[in-house]
Amino acid sequence: MMKNQNETIRKMVRYLNNPDKDGGFWLPNIQRPFVWREDQIERLFDSILREYPIGTLLVWKTNGQVKRRKFIDNYFHGIDLSVFYVPVDAKPKQLVLDGQQRLQSLFIGLHGSYGGRELYFNVLSGDVREPEDTKYKFKFFEPGKAQPPWFRFKDLVASEKIFARLAADLLAQFPDPISEKEEERLQENLALVDKTFKTDESVAYQELDSIDRPELYTEEDVVEVFIRANSGGTRLGKSDLLFSLLISAWDEADARIGDLLDKLNAKGYAFNRDFVLKTCLTLLDKGARYEIEKFRDSTTRQQIEDEWEQIEAAILEVQDYVYGKTFVRSDKALPSYLALIPLI
Repeated sequence: MMKNQNETIRKMVRYLNNPDKDGGFWLPNIQRPFVWREDQIERLFDSILREYPIGTLLVWKTNGQVKRRKFIDNYFHGIDLSVFYVPVDAKPKQLVLDGQQRLQSLFIGLHGSYGGRELYFNVLSGDVREPEDTKYKFKFFEPGKAQPPWFRFKDLVASEKIFARLAADLLAQFPDPISEKEEERLQENLALVDKTFKTDESVAYQELDSIDRPELYTEEDVVEVFIRANSGGTRLGKSDLLFSLLISAWDEADARIGDLLDKLNAKGYAFNRDFVLKTCLTLLDKGARYEIEKFRDSTTRQQIEDEWEQIEAAILEVQDYVYGKTFVRSDKALPSYLALIPLI
């Protein structure tokens, strides 16, 4: 059955990767990698303090043996997702189908870092000229680089002190006295942090519960829900959706395609997953045009897995030929990667 749930942000973030909290919240293997930039994370936190809605999440509560991974605490570009996968088990768990980018951003801001930098909040901010401007200032700083009025945000949210006591502690860290107006702003902002992150149950999520009735939402059903939830917007590209279908049936797809791309790009090219998926469709006589129906067909997915070694060898052979027999030896010299598909 489907249930509507609400939780505070601080509690929700504590549920991530935590099996002791109703099985914990995790990411299923059909989810793509984290893609948000620092400025997107900063704007999310600004939106929360402005009490803007941040959208409804969608989770699947199941005890099925589904491959899943942890949320990333200390994120950096090029991070290896394979180290975040946890052993498959039949225990209850909640898998996030829609809302990964927001939850991952909250986890980084409140429990982790981005490229070695942690999220700080300017406790004297709060002025805005235009609605689209950032009102509450957030910024990622390297350790030891931030000075008042910038304070590490995770400390403010984790604090159990009443905001008046916390305000006094922060004021003591300013090198020079601040004005009465600035002191009022600081106290107002701390009260707002307390309200929006600790008190208000502002995280809304829909829960697909199949614990008692596993047949209600099978893994195939959930993949379909994931596609429909994400295909209506711009958050996921079509290649991401098609790859989600492929990986739902072939656990090693992510690693095998990743290994192939590493080999292809070792000499300075920039092949991507989109190229690989279109090549697979072409070699299987499905046509290179992206259509979700092609990957909904379990036969197509099984063919890709069964014939992967031949597909990989054919792609590598053409890349070796282009590199060794032509002057197209870099990404800049190859304007269209898709032009190579007929050669394969």
